[in-house]
Amino acid sequence: AMMLAKPVIGTEGTSFEELIKDGENGFLAKPGDANSLKEVISMAWRRNDLAKMGNAAKQKTEEFAPEHTIGELVTYFNSIIKKNDLKS
Repeated sequence: AMMLAKPVIGTEGTSFEELIKDGENGFLAKPGDANSLKEVISMAWRRNDLAKMGNAAKQKTEEFAPEHTIGELVTYFNSIIKKNDLKS
């Protein structure tokens, strides 16, 4: 949804914070707390800046695009392989 410029609702403490900045590109509710989710949905429903938040959500997902992440992953895995080769 974020890639389609839609703000999303996630839960705190479940790694969604890596993607979602509460109130900027989406919303965070407390896990296992139906009241918190209800409040977040109600708040989101009343926001008049959802399009702006959606654009920020899309921009955030672009940080995780393959052209940004694959090189970093290859470098990381190569460093692990080299460390293991040295131990052998």
